[in-house]
Formats: sequence, structure tokens, C-alpha cells
Amino acid sequence: MVQVLSVIHQNWSRLGGKTISFYLFTTAIALTVAILAAVIIHPGNASLAGNALEYSVKDAPSLSEVLINIVPTNPMQAMSEGNMLQIILFAVIFGFAISHIGERGTRVASFFNDLNEVIMRVVTLIMQLAPYGVFALMAKLSLTLVLKPLAVWLNTSS
Repeated sequence: MVQVLSVIHQNWSRLGGKTISFYLFTTAIALTVAILAAVIIHPGNASLAGNALEYSVKDAPSLSEVLINIVPTNPMQAMSEGNMLQIILFAVIFGFAISHIGERGTRVASFFNDLNEVIMRVVTLIMQLAPYGVFALMAKLSLTLVLKPLAVWLNTSS
């Protein structure tokens, strides 16, 4: 949402052009890689399958269902379930609304900027502590692997 608020005051057409260009470029690369892989590997070739494999395909949702499902009925539920498209749409609409209500929107935007700083600091702290957690897990695993056979050997040798 903070990013939406910062983009509102910039030139949308330039950003939109770059976004669409990047999307088309990465899509072209993905298609090229997929076609090359299909030509080289020949997926679905019957000679590659030892036994007859069965797979039932689900019906694809209609375009209207997809578009309706993008709009969240409950933004908090969408966040708890991790529905990213719904979350993004809510953040864009909320950020757009905040940027268009004047002075009160500035206060709300300031709150979300401060909240963003706090969350980024928490993430930084977690990332700084992560190596110690990995060390502790590896130490536990190492001691388990070394001490268990040692205990078995001591019990059998006496």
C-alpha cells in the first residue's frame, strides 16, 4: 500500500509502459524456454510412459468467475487465506482512496509509512538472527547424530 501511495504522485503512463514492456519481455522469454524444452524433451510422448497414466482435468473457470474472484468480499479473509490478487487489488484501491481524500489521507499515509518502517525493522532483526537459529539447529542435529551411536556403542560394549 505504501508503494501505491508513492506511485500515485508520479507519472502513471511512464510506469505503466515500463511495466507492460517488462511483462511482455519476460513472457516472451518464458515462452521461448517452454517451446525449446518441449521440442527437446517431447513431453506426453507415449513411449516415455511405462503404464497408462490417467488424469482427470478440472474444468477451467469462466472469465467472469475469474474477474469476480479477484474482488475480495472480505479483505481480512483474503489476507488470512493468502489470496494475492485480492490483496493487491484491495491495496491499490485503498491507496488510491487515501491519496484522494486530502489532509486526512496524508495522516493515514504517514501512519502506513511508519508501520512499514516498523515491519521492515522486524524483518531485518529476524534476518540478522536467522544464522544463529540455523547454527542451533545444525548443532542439535550434529549432536544427535554423534551422541546416539555413541550411546548405543557404550551400552553394547559393557
